[in-house]
Amino acid sequence: MKKVLLLAAIIGIVCSTRNTFAQCVQFINYPADTMGWIEGSDHPGTYRAAFYNNDTFVITTSAGGENNYIYNSFPVTLFGAASEFSASFDFRMDSLSSCSDGLSFWFLTSSLYQMGSNSYEGCALGFPDTTVGFSLAMQTTVCEDNIYLKKINSNRYSFCGESPTGASSASDSNICVPLARQMFLSDSLWHHCIVNYDHGYVTASYDGGNVVMTGYSPIYGTGHFGFMATNGGGYTRKCLKNIQICAGYGTPTVATDSFGTYVNRLCNGPQIEIHAHTYSAAYSVKTYYGDGTNDASVFAPDMMGGGYVVISHTYASAGNYTVTEILYNGSTAIDSLHFAYENVFCATLPVKFYYDYNGDCLMDSSDFYMTKPVLTEVDSNGIAVDTISATSGFYYSCHGSIGDVYSFKVIGTPGNIAASCPATGIVSESLVSGIFIYPVRYVAFNCTSGSAFDLSVTATIPVTGIHDEWGDV
Repeated sequence: MKKVLLLAAIIGIVCSTRNTFAQCVQFINYPADTMGWIEGSDHPGTYRAAFYNNDTFVITTSAGGENNYIYNSFPVTLFGAASEFSASFDFRMDSLSSCSDGLSFWFLTSSLYQMGSNSYEGCALGFPDTTVGFSLAMQTTVCEDNIYLKKINSNRYSFCGESPTGASSASDSNICVPLARQMFLSDSLWHHCIVNYDHGYVTASYDGGNVVMTGYSPIYGTGHFGFMATNGGGYTRKCLKNIQICAGYGTPTVATDSFGTYVNRLCNGPQIEIHAHTYSAAYSVKTYYGDGTNDASVFAPDMMGGGYVVISHTYASAGNYTVTEILYNGSTAIDSLHFAYENVFCATLPVKFYYDYNGDCLMDSSDFYMTKPVLTEVDSNGIAVDTISATSGFYYSCHGSIGDVYSFKVIGTPGNIAASCPATGIVSESLVSGIFIYPVRYVAFNCTSGSAFDLSVTATIPVTGIHDEWGDV
């Protein structure tokens, strides 16, 4: 059964001089500050759950089948590129006669209720079946000793049988290239790990920077920090101590004496997080978006004695808007701010090129993507704005207004190959409200006559142009 360890009062501190708002939990003293940490097992009553001993959390003992966790019960909100967090901890995985599954540090925004039930566990590293978040996973299954930075958005999250460069499921992704054969992970010694999240950039380092991983992956949502360790066929003791985790929001986009506002630019308008320096149930904020619309929101309490509101808005058209926020105490306005927001619609338009082997104008199992470069002209409302050279296709990021029409015209092909479906080699897309990633538009190719070029040869072709795009090459 889960239980909350109430050994000492939690200490809240400001962890970084860069943070205007910060929330910290720590587990660094003797006896450690463990209030708010929840410990448990996915096999309650069968195996011993994680437990605290002197200055250490013992996550798993030397017994097979353990799937244990600890996490902090205080919720933290991460707001993408506006947020920061820093986590540091010491860990030890003992090396016995056989290898064991691993240990992970994570931030999860959903499905913590699935912990404590082995019917929901997601295989080797023991995450909930359906969860969203981030993980630094140290996998020691079959003595691989690999390290992963993972963005998690999955059903049946699993590391079973995964290679160092593989993905655990179609919707999960590696934030950066995994590190393989890091044999220090299970050498029975204490190691120090630091994980920093700085406005979307994630860095993990070990033992003073001897091992470093880094990548970009904005994290959104309200969730919890925690750790998971599992024992499968190999049984190893896995321990943690000196845990300190701090989360903050950095410098607000705009601020007053009473509150700060963080603005995240999305394709259809802003996402806004407002933080009041103090919390009162009577506090509310009214936001005027500059397009004739407004809304009112009440504050929720945060960990540091303040309050926060998260709102978003969709603009009907591109343009420049003045956003006004007024803070109320009851019916009395006590503070306000204004900021300018330029709304520019953006959309991703995928275009794929394939050789139509069976001539049915459908991309199916008998066809294959082009491996020779195709030159494409990009038109916006009839005006040529880009030229792209890519092989199997590209994802074109455009910025414009609702109703704009983007056309992609094949203007160069290899050998005796020509566009066949459509025969014009032109596909188009019209921007509409509420869609930001559009369906794939396919262009099929076939031979015009006997061809001498080899479709199986892969070329690496740069993608060019004044807009943002990337190609599959």
